[in-house]
Amino acid sequence: MKIISSALLIVAFLILSSPLEGKENSPSRKLHYIKDVTLTKNLSSAKLILSFDSPVSYRFLEKKHGRAEKKLILRIENCVVNPRIERIQPDKTFIRLIQIANHYSNRSGSSAEIVISSPRDVEFSHNNENNPFRIVITMTKQITPEKPSIVSHQDTSVTPEKQATPVFERDKVVEPSPLKSLSDLRLIVIDPGHGGRDKGATGYRGIYEKDLTLTLAKSLKSIIEASVSGIRVELTRYRDEYVSLEQRVKIANSLKADLFISLHFNAHENRLVRGIETYYLNISQDKEAARVAAIENAVLRKKMTDLEAILQDLLKASSIAESARLAKTIHGNIVDSLRGLTTDIKDLGVKSAPFYVLFGTTMPGILIEAGFISNREELELIKSSQFAQAIAKGILEGVKLYAEGSVHDRPSLTSQKKK
Repeated sequence: MKIISSALLIVAFLILSSPLEGKENSPSRKLHYIKDVTLTKNLSSAKLILSFDSPVSYRFLEKKHGRAEKKLILRIENCVVNPRIERIQPDKTFIRLIQIANHYSNRSGSSAEIVISSPRDVEFSHNNENNPFRIVITMTKQITPEKPSIVSHQDTSVTPEKQATPVFERDKVVEPSPLKSLSDLRLIVIDPGHGGRDKGATGYRGIYEKDLTLTLAKSLKSIIEASVSGIRVELTRYRDEYVSLEQRVKIANSLKADLFISLHFNAHENRLVRGIETYYLNISQDKEAARVAAIENAVLRKKMTDLEAILQDLLKASSIAESARLAKTIHGNIVDSLRGLTTDIKDLGVKSAPFYVLFGTTMPGILIEAGFISNREELELIKSSQFAQAIAKGILEGVKLYAEGSVHDRPSLTSQKKK
């Protein structure tokens, strides 16, 4: 029996210590990115080509949608797609709409979904090519040729396929048209940070950030809509409820907002720390900015390293410059407006950091840390009705300057320590 037991132990050891079959072929969690997208069309077909940095795993699903439409759904594993691909112009002949969704789960990691909506009579086909890896989606449609007129001398030759037009590239994207004046502004989405089970920062005497951001957002909506006719303000939440960071981005994109403003309040273990700061999306080397971003991203299941890897690749394909200019103009005017209430306003400057709630928005967006609720005096100011009025005035004046192409600039304070 001892000999048998020893033999069984040796066999078990050999089995456990041997490499698992197929382990080398297991799917990698390395994130893939779309390098560029081209769309070519002629009279009877259109071709959408998605080029990737490396081969990807993907699958297609085709389904009917209503009586006059069909959808082609492309799901790509371990991939992130920038929502700006949605800016491919629909032509009604082959593509009516393109929708993008990025998903994340602990089990499967990141995945992307591209949904192409087309008329019912369009036929889909697809294949892939290498060097570089590309997914090619072909859409064909039967075109009934018109009968030539007897008296007509028009050229009836087939229109040659147009030159491939780049729709999305790392260095060049189809950007939204900039605002030319305040009258061009139609919709602002204001995002009251946190909510529900996500309480945010805890301030003096146990007050929660989530409650203050919602109160301020509702006030801003009322003040801005009453101040300027034609401007509508929508919120990402209207009550104390949990809304994921991904869903906040989706709300702003689906509403096709012109501007996105995320409201937050700061807190610090040193209760003397005070001040207001404004952020735009970027990779930051500032330790304090990184700390604030880590707090606001805390509800994410992603690691910050994963998020930064995504941002590094998509950085050139976002409206970083527009968001930076928006942040400077709004921040400067908010500070000036607040100093009309009290001279004891500390300007902590405009900074950049990898806030997830700003990632993926298809319009210029900023995040305002409107004060420290851990500071007793600043909290009293924040709770006053004059505070909301001053913030609203600063936002409107800032947006006006932004639309005119001006920048309310001031010395950079990104390296200044909070005191």
